[in-house]
Amino acid sequence: MTSSSNPRPPRRAERARLVGGGLIAAAAPLLASSLACSMNLDSPTLVKTPRVLAIVADRPESRPGEDVRVGVIGYRPDDPSGAGTRYRFRLCASLPRVLEASDIPVPSDLPLRDTCEPLEGEGSSRTIPGDRTTALATLIQSLPRAGAFDASFLTRILETAGIPFQVEVDLLGPDDAVLLTAVKTLAITTREAPLPGPTTPPPPVPFVVGDGEGPLDDVRVAMPDDLFSFRCEPERPVVLPAGTELEIAPMPDAEFVEDFPIFGYDGSIRIGHENEYYSYYATGGAMREETTRAPERETLWTTPEEPGTVRLWVIVRDGHLGARGCSLDVTIDPP
Repeated sequence: MTSSSNPRPPRRAERARLVGGGLIAAAAPLLASSLACSMNLDSPTLVKTPRVLAIVADRPESRPGEDVRVGVIGYRPDDPSGAGTRYRFRLCASLPRVLEASDIPVPSDLPLRDTCEPLEGEGSSRTIPGDRTTALATLIQSLPRAGAFDASFLTRILETAGIPFQVEVDLLGPDDAVLLTAVKTLAITTREAPLPGPTTPPPPVPFVVGDGEGPLDDVRVAMPDDLFSFRCEPERPVVLPAGTELEIAPMPDAEFVEDFPIFGYDGSIRIGHENEYYSYYATGGAMREETTRAPERETLWTTPEEPGTVRLWVIVRDGHLGARGCSLDVTIDPP
């Protein structure tokens, strides 16, 4: 399949840059200091250390009583296949955590214990039992007025925009030492029509790896239908020459945005709209854009100068709790 046979977005246009001279002069000392601190740091797109690139959920918003499965897209350089990588999951769905995630101060006289309970299991995913979110919703709905804290405010959020809670994931090293901890925010809601229902994760998004206009063939790559199968499915092995600039582009028909209600602190309800965000990572080379937003969704990847195998990730987020992603191995040949 050649580039001419694949519909694809146009190559990203250069953005104009307009900055006032006075602003540049005022920012120069700060800019110099920032460059001095960051000049030796790897780009965020370059995965050279243990990383959690995304946490996904089959129900980013759920109703009380529904089981929710969550999974992590992680990487350890010393375990590229992931066969020996272990994770530890915790559900943080206590009322103090909910208040913190909602930017609501916890009253000092509210006798509540902040707990994060372990989610048992193996592998890169876990299931949150529905009875955990049912218990939290019941607590919110039955909590009496305590001091300056008005529980009816939380009940109104539960019925509209949804109450946030969190899942913490530890990426463990070979000796089960915690290498890093990532946090995923989810939500429970009891809202009903005419408001939009609970939002869902993005669908599988096909994308293309290629040069967009030169002699190299494009390779169409599919994300798996299973949200928790984190390996991409290319139509054929991806073999690229070293030191070559290529385009990674989601296919134009990948549209999936949903509507969701937003609760205002004045009690008003308005409808928000998701957007498409694409994040790109690799264990080698350089990405021109780390994260893109529709409609300019593509990035340019310069492959490494050294031959070998490179891991490439594409993560798609909807801007409202939902995420999906996958990775594939790319063979880099001598130029």
